[in-house]
Amino acid sequence: MLAMRLLLSALFAAATAGAAHLAISAAVTFFMMSYDERIFDVRAFESPLYASLIGGYLESRDGKIDRLAIGSSFTYGYPFAPEFAYPTAIGAVNAGVLSGDLEMSFHASLCEMRARNIRAQKLILEIPIVNEAYTLVHYSRRPMQCDEGRRASLFEFALLRPWGLQWLGMVSDPHQVRLEGPVDIKTVDPGYFVDLDEFEPFRKEFTDRLRANYTLAQQVSDEAFLFVSPIYIGGIEAAGDDPIKVRALFDIAQSACIDVAGDRCIRTDGYLDNPAFYANLTHMNITGLKQFADDTMKIVEGTPR
Repeated sequence: MLAMRLLLSALFAAATAGAAHLAISAAVTFFMMSYDERIFDVRAFESPLYASLIGGYLESRDGKIDRLAIGSSFTYGYPFAPEFAYPTAIGAVNAGVLSGDLEMSFHASLCEMRARNIRAQKLILEIPIVNEAYTLVHYSRRPMQCDEGRRASLFEFALLRPWGLQWLGMVSDPHQVRLEGPVDIKTVDPGYFVDLDEFEPFRKEFTDRLRANYTLAQQVSDEAFLFVSPIYIGGIEAAGDDPIKVRALFDIAQSACIDVAGDRCIRTDGYLDNPAFYANLTHMNITGLKQFADDTMKIVEGTPR
């Protein structure tokens, strides 16, 4: 009998400890994902999980969102601390995620907004042309149609997917660079910037995907804007690729931006050749982000309703 009591006590203690560990891990996960500056993106999730993460994050912003920025690592503010990201400078909720493309924006942000009845007054949507072109050339794609069904809250997401003791090493945003230096130009992998002949068969699909994003962005906001993430064209040759090709790819994206959004396309071709604006080939430094934020704010707030 004593042995049985000891066994039951041990099992109860283990279950209690396990439940406590689960609860603590879920709580830590929840709070890391929901802090104000931006989504806690540690590349720890598979793409389908981002819909619950981003949707829950946006839902945790109580009430109507004044300004919302959706996009890839450029919008996220990589590699700098969140206070230097352009959404912070314009007072926008930052829904940028690392390695995002138009499919991610559509399914993980815009569809989630519609399903959860989340609305923004001003919505600024990035066209991450480098990521998008690579996706079109190399990966299969999901249809640009929103899935139906119940959406999990951010707490449910955290409760079902606690990081366990992994969160001990993630108690702060890993992207917290606060200093900047000269533009960092490294040799790019072959195919990082897709060739134009590879992209050409997907050009119409690219425009269709962009139009689907913008149409849905208009439905979940009072005003929606587009911009193409800028690229430091002046550093492409030093990185081992063809600047003419990359500039042509950018121009295709900006032309599509103008065709789809008209005067709600925020042009970024004026940033392409100034090394003082860049941390690396595809991400601005603190100076560039501030300039981009200032210019964007004038356009977003200056456009008549």
